[in-house]
Amino acid sequence: MIASIITGKSTTPTALAKELVFTYGEYVVSDFNACIVGHKIALTAREVDIVKGHILTIIERSAKMMNCDTITFNREQAEKEIGITK
Repeated sequence: MIASIITGKSTTPTALAKELVFTYGEYVVSDFNACIVGHKIALTAREVDIVKGHILTIIERSAKMMNCDTITFNREQAEKEIGITK
């Protein structure tokens, strides 16, 4: 069961990813484990991978929607940083 960091109730991987991005911004990419441990959330390895993927998608879409030429989002680098790929 995935728990919300806000309400503590059961939630979906997508909703948890949204909460983490809203709360921590891009910091969640660089230190995902600290963000999760700080809220005492227990996730399986599969759930962690799903939430991490959603986090990257949310940040990537946000960067696109801002349409700012000076900010570029490198998904490959972010996947390495968050620990999806090596």
